[in-house]
Order: sequence, then C-alpha cells, then structure tokens
Amino acid sequence: MAIGWIATAFATLVALTVHGGLAQDMMSRKTMSTEGGLKMEGKMANGNMNMNNGTVQSNALAQVDPSRIIAPPAPKNIANYGISESKDYQVEVNGKPVHVYTATIYRVGDYKDGPKDESSLTQASFVSFDFSGTANLKIISLHPVKNATLRPLSAGVVPKVQGNTVSFALNKPRKLMLEINGEKKRSTLAPARPLFVFTNPIETNPPKPGAQGVTYFGPGIHHIGHYQIKSNETVYIAGGAVVEGTLFANGAQNIKILGHGILDGSQTPSKKYLGIDIYNSKNVLIDGPIIRDSPHWTIVHTRSENVTIRNVKILNHRINGEGLDISNSRQVRISDSFIYASDDSISVKGCTWWHNNADQWNAEDVTITDSTLMSAFQGFGIRVGDETRAPELKNLTFRNIDFYGSGGPMAIINGDRAMISDVRVDNWRVERYIGWVFYFIIDKGMYSVDPQFGRINNLDIRNINVMEFYGEGGSNVAGHDAAHPITNVLFQNVKLAGKPLINIDQIPGRIYPLERPVTKNFVENLRIIP
Repeated sequence: MAIGWIATAFATLVALTVHGGLAQDMMSRKTMSTEGGLKMEGKMANGNMNMNNGTVQSNALAQVDPSRIIAPPAPKNIANYGISESKDYQVEVNGKPVHVYTATIYRVGDYKDGPKDESSLTQASFVSFDFSGTANLKIISLHPVKNATLRPLSAGVVPKVQGNTVSFALNKPRKLMLEINGEKKRSTLAPARPLFVFTNPIETNPPKPGAQGVTYFGPGIHHIGHYQIKSNETVYIAGGAVVEGTLFANGAQNIKILGHGILDGSQTPSKKYLGIDIYNSKNVLIDGPIIRDSPHWTIVHTRSENVTIRNVKILNHRINGEGLDISNSRQVRISDSFIYASDDSISVKGCTWWHNNADQWNAEDVTITDSTLMSAFQGFGIRVGDETRAPELKNLTFRNIDFYGSGGPMAIINGDRAMISDVRVDNWRVERYIGWVFYFIIDKGMYSVDPQFGRINNLDIRNINVMEFYGEGGSNVAGHDAAHPITNVLFQNVKLAGKPLINIDQIPGRIYPLERPVTKNFVENLRIIP
C-alpha cells in the first residue's frame, strides 16, 4: 500500500509540473503587506489538494493565475512636498487600489509664439507598479468620459469605456499615457489631465539595505540636497520612496542608479542644478526610476563613456526641462524609456554649458531604441545640436521610436564646427506633431559659440510613418553654403498622413529661420525611395 501511494503521488506531482506548476503553486496564496508595499499574488480558482486513503486529488489544473502585483503605498505626508494625490483618477489593479500621484505638465499644442496663458499647463496623474502575469486595470475618472485613447498607439492596448470607468489589461510591462476626451482640431492643445501608467517587471535580486557600496532609499520621503555618487556606488531608490533632490558624479567609475521609486526635483530652484549630472565618468547604469520635475535638464552625461539608460520615466515641465542630454559622450545606449518633456525629449550635443573642458570629445556611438518621446513647446523628440562644439558627432542610431509632441519628431541643427555623420533613423511612428517634419540645417543660432561652420553627411531616414499633424507641417533641409553642405541624404519608405513620400517638394515648407526656400539648398545627393 505504501509503495502504491508513493507511486500515485509521484505521478500526480509530475502531472502538476507539466500543467504549469508544482503543488505548492496550486495552493491559495495570501495577500501580504510588507514594508516594501502591497504584494498581491494570484491564486488558483476552485483548486484544492486532498490526501484521502492514499490518493492525491486535484481540480482546475489549468486555471492557475500566476499574476503578481507589487504596488508600494505612497509615503505619508507626501502632499506636503508638492506631490498631492490625484483628484482626477482612482485606479485599481487586479481589484486592489493603487496610489495615484500627480505632476504638472505642459499640454502638447501650438506654441510657436510661446504659451498663451496658464491653460497651457495641466495637472497630470501617474501610477507605478511592478507585475508579472496579467494586470487588469480599472480607472475611474472623476470627470465625464466621452472617449479614451492609450498612447503610444503601437502598444495596441485599446481601452474599454463604461460610463466614467476605463478598463484594459496588460500582459507585459508598458509605459502608457491615457488621454480622456481627445478632439481632432488643427493646432489644438492636447487633452488636459492625462494619466500616465508606468509598469515595471518585478525586480530580481535588488540591492539590500546595508550592503557594501549601496546607498539605499527605502519607502518614505528622503531629502538629499545635491548628492554626489562616488566610484563603485549603487544608489537604490525603492518603490514607494520619494527622494527630494539631485544627483551628480564627477570622475566616477562603475556607478548605478536603480529602483522604481521617484527622484523629485520640484523643491530645487529652477536651473540651480541638473537632475542627474554625470561628468567625466564611465561604466554608468541608470535603470528604473521615475524622475519628476528636474530643476533643469533631467539626465545629462558629459564627457562620459559606456553609459546605459533603460526603463526610465521622465515627467518635467520646468523651464528648459529636457529629458536626456548626451553631451560629448560615447558608447551610450538608451532603451525602453518614456519621456514627457517641456523641451526636447532627447538631445545629442557638443556642449560646454555645464563643463567647459568637454569640447574636444566627440559624441559618438549613441543608440536610442524602443522608447516613447513626448515634447511640449517647440521641443523635438530627438535633436542633434544645436550646440555642436566637438570634432565630430557620429554613429548615431535612433530606432523604433513613438513620438507625440509639439515641435516635431527630429532635428539636426549644426550650429558650431562639428562634422555630423552617419545618422540612422529607422522605424518611427509619429502620432501627432505641430511643428516640423524634418528639420536638418547648418546655420548659426542663439546657442552657437564656434566661429566656423560644420557639415552634415550621410543621413539614412527610413520607415517613418507620420500619422497626423495640426500645424503648418514645415520642413527644412538646407546646408549653409557650397563649402558647408548637407551630403548623402536618403529618405526611404516615409509616409505623410498615409501618403508615400515620392518627391521632396511634397514636404510642406515654411521659411523659418532662414530667409530662403526650404528645399535642397546646398544639399548634395538627396535620394527618395518610396
């Protein structure tokens, strides 16, 4: 009898493994509240295991729900630090409420003469949580809902609207913006009061408090001022943590900024510091944080190398609130990030504004992929320049990008002496813009310092889908003179509002800022392949 019982049990356990989990995964799991936040794990529906007279019984083997949600609570008294709880939305994930934070942003709109009034500003909300399996979101708007859109559209997540409730499911982590009551009008402002949904994979082996080389910010509010990161140091911002202040490194190696908490610069005076200022450093990893209202440019790397940035979320409405700035740096990789900036989302520069001995370094080997970029005012999704104080800006790849904004998807503006070369732009989806389609010029501007002019060579622009625009839709492709032209430009498989680009004259043009026609001036070997 004992041998038979063991054989039966063993056979059943093997069956359980084949069907997706060991016996312990089939049992109901309890909801656990920990210092790190609320953890919710799925449980088996109608499943049980009994031992009765030497047999193992199980049902609903295929109904295991492996979903797991980690949604840390907000710190106490967070409203005292300018981060109030949302008055626009309530959010549940898999039936459990999650905290909804707030941030101020500028609405995407026609700002060619600057914002007209405070209606350009709007209160946004955001949620952040980690999950595996499936996350079912139920969003209750405290305002009437006529329609709802989740961006980027390429995510393919279509919300369901019932009354003032919007619901949808995610089967993998995503970074989304929920727009309520959007209208399609020429030069209109984007809908007010969006909700950003930032979701992360569950961390594996995160740093522990007290570990060697780890500066650990656990759940709660922390005031750090202007904190310097030293070589071989990891700064960890846990979910549920709000770190007030800014970070910088100078001459550091092997540094990391990790975690799914919030770095908040709203209490720092505008333009006093950069949000994260990495100078003359190498082997840098930034992975996971939300960065809210940096006092100036948000993340800046100057004269640095071997930099990796991934899963970063930026919301910044401050003056000159750019997202990521790569200045005279090399071997930079940016991926899986979401940036909503008041100015350019990402900029590649040769710049000496913050560190005046960087201009002998190239900006080179920069790859930006799989990200969503949104910009207000006249900011671009990605801008190369205007500052190009460097020998070269080269080997720049911008691939698989979703753009939604005011200024335009991309600009290359050579305002100093650099040779800009080998720029590859591939697989972009431009959901909405108001400014320029393509803006590639060589000319001096307000940020120029070098007396000499540079050049632009070898631009490969392909697989671009411009879905809609609301402004004049202007473009400018122009060198400076015969000695400083733009050479070797390819447009391949570019669509403007559903129509393939066949001839450069199809691109609407306007004369700004150059007082000459905005087509092919001092441009050599421009090709278009539909």
